[in-house]
Amino acid sequence: LVPELAAILHAVMEPDTRRRRLNIPETGETIEASPGFVVALTCNGLRDQTGSYHGHRLSGAILTRTWHAAADYLAPIEEAKLLERIGASATLARTVAASMQAIREKHLSQEITTPPSTRTAVQIVRAMLGQHPDGTPGLKRMPWLRAWQALYVGSLAANEANALAPMLAQADAQLTTK
Repeated sequence: LVPELAAILHAVMEPDTRRRRLNIPETGETIEASPGFVVALTCNGLRDQTGSYHGHRLSGAILTRTWHAAADYLAPIEEAKLLERIGASATLARTVAASMQAIREKHLSQEITTPPSTRTAVQIVRAMLGQHPDGTPGLKRMPWLRAWQALYVGSLAANEANALAPMLAQADAQLTTK
């Protein structure tokens, strides 16, 4: 959320419901928040005390107008169960979940700048199963390394991708021998 847009939302996020109005100078309109109106915000990766995420910082104005609920990644066993529900074998689900966990640990140790999300795990499994992003069948199955490259590793800096290559190759070898 760019700071300019966040600033526009400050008024409707006021705790004092009598002041929750959004003025639009370009049109002269004033929009009043209805009773029960809420603004829900989410963000990824705020794991330090500074509130920084990829060089961005949430403003104090937003932080003082919001309640916070911390949520972390699913435990590997839970993430594997989710992947099984979309069609992955138990072996594939556990391998993807373990790989996700290992990469997230590399993120925490600052070896990788962008950790993979559970959404990425789902996309990788669906690609390997030959499913469209919505889960419907009909695509050619994608091999392990190609799925990872297309859906996660390809977005990383070359040094980060190279750091993950041995781990992903080892997991690929384990999958193909089972």
